[in-house]
Amino acid sequence: MEISKSVRRLAAAAALAAALATAAGAKPWTMTVRDGFIVLYDESTGRCVRQFDVPASLLPPEDQQLLEAGLLLTDEAAWSRAAEDFLS
Repeated sequence: MEISKSVRRLAAAAALAAALATAAGAKPWTMTVRDGFIVLYDESTGRCVRQFDVPASLLPPEDQQLLEAGLLLTDEAAWSRAAEDFLS
């Protein structure tokens, strides 16, 4: 599956925001797909901190592409919102 330009732009913007937040002392996370399920990684340790019981295949194709590219989140509130958006 090819990642669309808009998804690449969103991922790049999220990466920039996460880099700026990290430089300011924030702890970023990455929401992505592993073994077909949505997972959350702690970027400071590289460890998976949560695997959600929702198959990524249930999401619309655009959301699947975004998560497969890796959605960088700058704080706990951001990953809570993302989890709510993707999992509800």
